[in-house]
Amino acid sequence: MCLILFQTSSVNRIQLCGCKGVRSCTLCGDAKSTAYEIPLPVFTLNFCKVCDHVFSGTTHACCRPECVKDVKFDGVFILTDFVNEEEESFLLNAIDQNPWVLSQSGRRKQDYGPKVNFKRRRVTYGRFTGLPAYCRFLVDRINQTLGNHPRLQHPAFYPVELCNLEYNPDRGACIVPHLDDVWLWGDRLITLNLCSSTVLTFSLPDNESPQVADEFKKVRSILDPEHDVQVCWGFSAVRKSLILLVASSISQFLLLLFPPDIIESHETV
Repeated sequence: MCLILFQTSSVNRIQLCGCKGVRSCTLCGDAKSTAYEIPLPVFTLNFCKVCDHVFSGTTHACCRPECVKDVKFDGVFILTDFVNEEEESFLLNAIDQNPWVLSQSGRRKQDYGPKVNFKRRRVTYGRFTGLPAYCRFLVDRINQTLGNHPRLQHPAFYPVELCNLEYNPDRGACIVPHLDDVWLWGDRLITLNLCSSTVLTFSLPDNESPQVADEFKKVRSILDPEHDVQVCWGFSAVRKSLILLVASSISQFLLLLFPPDIIESHETV
């Protein structure tokens, strides 16, 4: 367990987690009356990674009548085994060479990227000097694999932000449904799942709408959502999931501040 000591006016206190406001985890106590709980959906659907349709029930055969095609859920692409076990071990070891910071809802994180003021929508270099060298092969593979995939027509992917997130069930780690800041990160926020399988849930703001859940059957899968999913569907990861996410993205907004030639020349070694 990572403990952060900080000085107060009278006593030394120990910060066990990074939760603030209504956020909670098992370390600070789940008894908060405003703590996030997964609402009971009207009905839940599952997403098929092969035929890109949602379906009801626990079993599914691709493109069969049980696909629920009247629910629009376009723009999600999942590729399994994006990295192998040896590469996964390399990434985890490289990531753990750097310190973790306590974050909301029982998570720990590592952030690499520009300094962002989300309230005022301002971006500055801050202390950003480049992305860690261990992610170089991931960016190359994303452009080689996803860029040439017959189902996708994506431009080159130039990441300007990398965020490593640790979800540990012992800490009650989770993330509440939220919409990504597409004004900053653009239409693509690519996520790589490491360590174990997990369940991701997409839901609409309307409580009467369905939820779409997808489980990464294998670790080392990559998720590449497109514009419609990011601006319409809230994303959440429930507690009792054990995952490590590597997410990176860029938008036309950030291209003005970090053109590709600058990004490539500022790689951290």
